[in-house]
Amino acid sequence: ITFSHLFLKGWDSTREINAYPPAAGPLALYKIQDFYDTIDYAFDGYSKLNETIGPYSYTDDHNEMGGMKLCLRQYKKGIIFGFNESYVFDEEIVETCYNITKDVTDGKLSSKEYFKDLEINFSALVKATLSFAIKTVNFKAAGPITPPDCYRFDIAIVFDNRDHDGQMLLSLDAEPIRLTCQGDVHYIIDNQVDSFLRSLLNFLVIIICV
Repeated sequence: ITFSHLFLKGWDSTREINAYPPAAGPLALYKIQDFYDTIDYAFDGYSKLNETIGPYSYTDDHNEMGGMKLCLRQYKKGIIFGFNESYVFDEEIVETCYNITKDVTDGKLSSKEYFKDLEINFSALVKATLSFAIKTVNFKAAGPITPPDCYRFDIAIVFDNRDHDGQMLLSLDAEPIRLTCQGDVHYIIDNQVDSFLRSLLNFLVIIICV
């Protein structure tokens, strides 16, 4: 849910509740400009990890922002001439991927300008995937004798256009990969745990003596 708020344009809190009937329809795009705006929104959020409440960082060893990758799965040929009900179609699907890198000090990304030499044929587009990764350390699981957990999240924003009905469905997937933490942990046993251990020891002594 956090990643959807940070990187998914159009996401709101009503989508966090599973209700029947659903409070909102599917998150979807209907205009070409919305496609590019969604990429720009995700890139802007990715460039501002230092502003998030969560302890997120980049996967680079120096915590420097890496690029994103946009992969397009399209029919090899899909041209529609609606005015005379004709078309040119090749059902073979080809996938091409492009790296998105930009110095954010130069201003926000305009993906439409960035891909100005790439003509995306939305009539032939089956699916697009925008992917990137972040790292985090989770203190929630940490306890008196339990270390924190470290993860890398491989995030993918999926533009699903398989139905070709004018509605491009939008979703976000985040695959967690557990990493080996490198940090130092100082364990502090509080009074409650200490008291429990003393009581347990006394109980064992009594059992042995009896």
